[in-house]
Amino acid sequence: MVLGIIIFLYLTWRNLKEDYVDKKLIAYSWLAVLAFLVGGRISYGLINWGIWNDSFWSWWAFWQKGGFDYYGAMVSMGLTTWWYCMKNDWKVWTFFEDMALALYIFMAVLMLSDFIKSISEIKYLVYFAVAVIGVIIIKLVSKKYRSFVWYRSGKKGFVFLFVNIIVAILLLGVGLLFRNGWFNVILNVVICLSFLVQLLNLGDMFKK
Repeated sequence: MVLGIIIFLYLTWRNLKEDYVDKKLIAYSWLAVLAFLVGGRISYGLINWGIWNDSFWSWWAFWQKGGFDYYGAMVSMGLTTWWYCMKNDWKVWTFFEDMALALYIFMAVLMLSDFIKSISEIKYLVYFAVAVIGVIIIKLVSKKYRSFVWYRSGKKGFVFLFVNIIVAILLLGVGLLFRNGWFNVILNVVICLSFLVQLLNLGDMFKK
């Protein structure tokens, strides 16, 4: 996780430094990491309420009682990013698109870490593969999407929304494969549809 955080901080700075103020960008990077860690831990604690979090300190004793929810972590990071963009008058979808590559590489490193830590549990290798597919999609479409006839507006944000739709579909399949339960299936369907609606709206495809 430490390696993943270092890579995320570096890639976020390298990919966005030309378009954003350095100090604000660095502050955002650390704030996003903090939101990711705290959000993931709190989400796991709420989902597993009463199983291990018998005291306040149990929530933060990573070295004694592990547990982390990546969905909660991503929601927490996403909301923090949205708030920071609004606070600094940055274009939200443009910023999400610019940080998409760093985010998916970050997730790939974390999934590989979990695969090693779990003594080669196959599902984490599958999640790693999904994250890598996300990175590949970002690289393939990032410079071509403005030529798509059906994406009329050509606005920035397409890459972030599109890759999340594909990844949500892949995670839906992974959830069914590993029988993660109906809640996981419904969650991925909702995520996929929400990003699809936003993509259609961003691309002016609701307009006549």
